Amino acid sequence: MHLEEILRPMRQVLVGYSGGVDSATLAVAAQRVLGEGAICVTADSESYATGELEKATEITREFGIRHEVVKTRELDNPDYAKNAPNRCYYCKQELFVHMEQLARTLNVHYILYGQNADDIGDFRPGAAAARERGVHAPLAEAGLTKDDVRALAKRWGLTVWDRPAMALRHASYGRGPAPNRPR
Repeated sequence: MHLEEILRPMRQVLVGYSGGVDSATLAVAAQRVLGEGAICVTADSESYATGELEKATEITREFGIRHEVVKTRELDNPDYAKNAPNRCYYCKQELFVHMEQLARTLNVHYILYGQNADDIGDFRPGAAAARERGVHAPLAEAGLTKDDVRALAKRWGLTVWDRPAMALRHASYGRGPAPNRPR
């Protein structure tokens, strides 16, 4: 199934949006298909690398996509703070809970995130959080690989089309002692 065919019946969506190539491409695809029915949601989080929220906001402004920012506090979650290999599960879970609350407020029935077909089968704890909460992955559902996503992003003029995969600040901590709050 093509991405457009997957998105069209949804009519209105919240896109979990970091500003990376996958989520940015999904956001632009949703905006192209659904117009004002596409809303990006970004976590304002201490685990988000400095300057990334501003970069993400630039893209939504450039493409005229509504952008909501929610404050997340995954560092307050003891399971996240253990800094175990599955910490991304708790980070995504925190974001998706906030997105569910926003979806209820806005009467939006679909929450999406930028998993692509290459991510399937990898160790992706965040994907488990998405499955548990009924969050959709249209890029993966359409069979789009990372190369496909980059090609679409380039065609649509997204400046992040060739950006390396980005990790949240917590990914740089490795495993072991709990991360401290950034200063």
